[in-house]
Amino acid sequence: MFNRPFALITVYWSLITASAFFSGLIRCDMVFADDRPQRALTVYPFAEYFQWEEKGLYVRESGMIYGLGAQGGRRLFDRGWWNAEVNGFIGEVDYDGTRFNAEPFRSKTFYLGVKAETDASYDLLPPGAARLEPFLGGGARWWKRRLDNTDEQLYGYDENWLSLYGRAGLRASWQATANWSFFAEVSALLPMYNHETVYLRTSQDSSNFSVNPGREWSPAVDLGADWKDYRWALYYEKLNFGASDVDESGYYQPESTADIIGLKLGVSL
Repeated sequence: MFNRPFALITVYWSLITASAFFSGLIRCDMVFADDRPQRALTVYPFAEYFQWEEKGLYVRESGMIYGLGAQGGRRLFDRGWWNAEVNGFIGEVDYDGTRFNAEPFRSKTFYLGVKAETDASYDLLPPGAARLEPFLGGGARWWKRRLDNTDEQLYGYDENWLSLYGRAGLRASWQATANWSFFAEVSALLPMYNHETVYLRTSQDSSNFSVNPGREWSPAVDLGADWKDYRWALYYEKLNFGASDVDESGYYQPESTADIIGLKLGVSL
């Protein structure tokens, strides 16, 4: 079994350290000539419904993932902004699929991971209540996927995934009143590098091998509102991975997708 308390402490300590770094870098009360302040650091817990599917095999995982994150930004020049976000997540979901011999099998899958994204944006609108910012940047997502996360773990094994990707999209916001503002963001994730290492841990085998899942673009959407120092946001993200080449051991990663629907509740520091 995975050492969950240790994993939680590791993820949250990493996030606290990153938040402290961001706080020193991002937090600022200066106001520029157009009366728009720097973007303060926002810390948020989040909960998301996660569903994973592998095509060609009857494999489906679904359940709740939880985490903690931080995001913020600072002005680069008059209408130019630098933005950054980092979060960590952990959870256990239901596995409904098959074993290597194609026999039906139900169990639990454990997820642990981190994600970091950054971008540069440019406000197309003159100073005022509304902003419209195309942006370009990149990100990285690493996660561990432990199959058959049970006491017996008779058929389980670990997968470590890493995805490096570019991001491009459009961000809009509107200051409706002194206390209320609304925002929306749409983006496309363009993978540059995907890597998966499989660690077999069964009574029949104990080895590892690596493959490179195919690079497919993925969409993401965020919608939300700010009230004073508080923020809520609904988001959807779809991760698409093409089938990998067949490893010399005969293993390959089939075409896979993840659908993620979540809620963030944040506070600005």
